Amino acid sequence: MMLSPRGADRLKAGLPKDAAFAHKTGASWTDQGLSAAYNDVGIFTLRDRRRYAIAAFLTGSTAAETDRAALFAELGRVAVASIG
Repeated sequence: MMLSPRGADRLKAGLPKDAAFAHKTGASWTDQGLSAAYNDVGIFTLRDRRRYAIAAFLTGSTAAETDRAALFAELGRVAVASIG
């Protein structure tokens, strides 16, 4: 799960570059401009070896996929900032 090329623009994009991130992404199809599910869940390890679980789920979104990914990247940044 750490080598997955998927989701590099989601939570992982908001984590420090030296953080390890084992994660799984998921998404439903978009029908008539509505995405029923968009998610990313995993465990990230910081350089000092602290580990944290993180999960992000979005449903009923009309935002473009790039905007949804940017939101998740921001969630990753906020998570790291909140733990100091």
